[in-house]
Amino acid sequence: DMEVILPGPAQPRKALCRKTGKAPVEMTGGVWAAPAAALSECSAGRSTDLRLCGGHRPLALPRTQTACRAGREAMTIREFEERWRGHAPRPQGGRKKYAVLVPLVERAGEACLLFEVRAETLGRQPGDYDITTNALPEETEAVFRDFGTLEIGKAHGTIGVIVDHKAYEVTTYRVDGEYTDHRRPDAVTFTRSLEQDLERRDFRINAVAMDLDGNLRGVPGYEEDFARRQICAVGNPVQRFEEDALRILRGVRFAAQLGYEIEANTGRAIHEKKHLLRQISPERIRVEIEKTLTAPNPLPVLREYRDVFAEVISELRETFDFNQQNPFHCYDVYEHILHVVGNVPPEPVLRLAALFHDIGKPRCFVVKENWGHFYGHEQVSAEMAEAILKRLRYDRKTVKDVTELVASHGYVFNRTEKYVRRRLNQLGEEQLMRLIDLERGDVLSQAEHVREERAAAIDAFRELVQIVVEKEGVLKRKDLAIDGRDVLELGVPRGPEVGRVLDEILDRVLEGDLENRREVLLEAAEEWKKRGCRINNK
Repeated sequence: DMEVILPGPAQPRKALCRKTGKAPVEMTGGVWAAPAAALSECSAGRSTDLRLCGGHRPLALPRTQTACRAGREAMTIREFEERWRGHAPRPQGGRKKYAVLVPLVERAGEACLLFEVRAETLGRQPGDYDITTNALPEETEAVFRDFGTLEIGKAHGTIGVIVDHKAYEVTTYRVDGEYTDHRRPDAVTFTRSLEQDLERRDFRINAVAMDLDGNLRGVPGYEEDFARRQICAVGNPVQRFEEDALRILRGVRFAAQLGYEIEANTGRAIHEKKHLLRQISPERIRVEIEKTLTAPNPLPVLREYRDVFAEVISELRETFDFNQQNPFHCYDVYEHILHVVGNVPPEPVLRLAALFHDIGKPRCFVVKENWGHFYGHEQVSAEMAEAILKRLRYDRKTVKDVTELVASHGYVFNRTEKYVRRRLNQLGEEQLMRLIDLERGDVLSQAEHVREERAAAIDAFRELVQIVVEKEGVLKRKDLAIDGRDVLELGVPRGPEVGRVLDEILDRVLEGDLENRREVLLEAAEEWKKRGCRINNK
């Protein structure tokens, strides 16, 4: 019998078997093999024990999947891959690496893959894979002694294995101790039972693992949850949320991403334990909120669990059930906000701008002639949005982009090329297109009798913007036919005065009063210098 191995980065003939000291032999089709007698005597008896010279990593596939009997035709590399496809889990990404790693882990004990089974139900590639095993961390390290390893979280059972400059996590089955900080366990106890390990996880749809034969193993009820399309906590939901309060937002986020319902007991526990979110770091909260907002349909959870979101963004409470008393609006402020969120593309900056665009309305509310008005709410909302985003530790660019959109919304677009040029100069093409999306989402969330007309006007403005951009591009100061050196040569004093001259010239070019030609702009700058006043139209 021959054990077939996949060639590594080194020449296969440099590989030596530890047991026999012999090199593998070449078979037909470019496939290499080692004598079956050279197999290591591990308990599973599933993989070779080869060491590549020069520090190269060993490569092996499960013997049960790749054994080639004497007298049979050797398998090609393509046949290897097809054979693996027949036995591997459904996830596609990183198959070759896991084809190597999982069997090696099994030399130390049982091994399973953990991945986002929920992503599979949507036809998406799982974003993450982990290997879990009943082998202790020390046993895992021993198996991968010829690989690079990292003690990512050895105290909690996780070892990082370096393959092709990438770390793959291998974690020992464990049982968690108490969670006194509502975030992480104070201590963990390793266990040989996969079932015990799965019981500590948050939701039943996440408490699922897959063995090498492609069999799913999960906590009782996980199949029912997938069938019913529901999010249900593992065991006692109150206990799960007391252990790690971030699970509250994770459950809501999963419901928004998958379009699932939250099981009744789990939902009640979410409302009951929402106050624990105050103990979670802003960074972790930010990630969950953004993932929820950019989900395909976040409205149901934003509506049903609005008290939960108000726990981390308290300003939202002011908008709940706030009657706008305006014939152009058919929803209260919060419900209007939700519809705008749903009516803009699922891009983080846009969805955040939609969430905050009217958050300041209650603070600006006045009644005039029996109508509700919100004078200056755009700026108030922008200031509130800035404070919230900084509190959630957002980066400066996101804060700037979101607050700029919030402050700029609500204006009627003037459908002239002159106006388009000015707005492009002020906001840039990307931000102006975002503002158009925000405005369109806003009008589609207003009273039905104004939606069609206002949306049509916005669509026409978008077309005009696209025409101007294609024809002229976006004009900035750097695009002028003259620059600061030209202005200095005219005798304008060095300093802010140079910038003012260029800004004045750019303004006139955007207005269409000056052609962007060097001789025209130099003449205008010279006149500005002589007269010390606004440039005359040319």
